[in-house]
Amino acid sequence: MSFFILTLYIEDYIYNVNKDFKEVFVNENIDFDVKNVEILGIFGPNGVGKTTLLCQIMRFLKPISGEIIVDDINS
Repeated sequence: MSFFILTLYIEDYIYNVNKDFKEVFVNENIDFDVKNVEILGIFGPNGVGKTTLLCQIMRFLKPISGEIIVDDINS
């Protein structure tokens, strides 16, 4: 099992984010928001999409649908 700690800042949102690789969904309908300075832990077994979600938040990958708003920028 892997674990990531993610610190997002004022008014950041993840809404209905989806990502697939060759028709296999690795992130499906992920929703959460972070208010002020909160610390968010993302954990789960290997292969469930934790790193993919972090790459989407950092804008290395684009979701196939949904919104990721970080620093008032929609990716």
